[in-house]
Amino acid sequence: MISLLLVAVSLVTLPNFAARAHDSLVELAIGGLAFGQSNDIEMVSEDLGNAVTAGGRMIFAQLNDPTTARSAWAKAVALAKERAAGRICEAEAYQSVILSELTTAVKLSPYLKNEVLKGLSDSAKVLHSALAGNLMLFDLIGMMSTPEQVADAIVGSIWYSQDGGVAGSRSILWIGKTQVREFVIDPETYKRRAVIWAYRFGADTGELTLSNGGKTRHYKLNKVRKNGETVAYELIGSSAEVGYSNEPNDCSA
Repeated sequence: MISLLLVAVSLVTLPNFAARAHDSLVELAIGGLAFGQSNDIEMVSEDLGNAVTAGGRMIFAQLNDPTTARSAWAKAVALAKERAAGRICEAEAYQSVILSELTTAVKLSPYLKNEVLKGLSDSAKVLHSALAGNLMLFDLIGMMSTPEQVADAIVGSIWYSQDGGVAGSRSILWIGKTQVREFVIDPETYKRRAVIWAYRFGADTGELTLSNGGKTRHYKLNKVRKNGETVAYELIGSSAEVGYSNEPNDCSA
C-alpha cells in the first residue's frame, strides 16, 4: 500500500467552530505546494435493544451509553493520531472510518457531541485536524441544516476528483472565501501546479460554478445517504465534468 496524499492541518482554537474553520491557517501539502487560509437520532425497536444508525452501521446500544460512546471516541481519536503521524494506510486511518466511530460516539453521548462542537480539548483538536476539509464533520455536529450553515461550511472544504492513478486524484479543489484553487498534476513533471478559479456557490440549490477566462464548469453538491442518513458529500459534475469526492483516496495498491 502506498501513501498518496497527506493533508496537514493546523487549527487555531476559537470558541465557535464555524468561525474557526474560516479563520484557521490551513496548510495543504501536495507536491510541495502550500496555501493559507444530525441532530436526529434514528432509533429502531429491536429485540436486541435500541439500534442507532451510525455511518451506515446499526449500533445496538442505549442513548447516553457511556461505555460504547467512550470506546468509539477512543477509536476515533486513536485513528486520527495515526493519520496525523502519516500512518494512514498501515492503520487504515481513513476519514470515513474516523467519522464512523465518531458518529457512534456523538449519537450516544451529547457530552461528546458538545466536546466536538467546542473543539477545545486535545482529543477534539486531533479530530478536527484529521477531518479538516470534510463537510461530514459539520454535518455530524448539526451545522449543515440551513443554507447559511452550508455556505459557511463550504469555505475551506477540499475535494478530490473521482479519477486518477498511482499519483492520486487528477484534480484537487480547495474552496476559499473568494476563489477556488485547483491542484492538477503536470503531465511532464508529475508535480502538482495551482490553477485559480473564480466561483459562485448557491447554498439554497447547492450549485457550484467555476470560471476561469472563457472556461466554465458546473457542479452540484449532493448528499450520499445510506440507511436513511447522510454518510458523505460529493460534487456531481455536469455531463462533461468528472465528479469530486469530499474524502481523499489516501492509498492505492
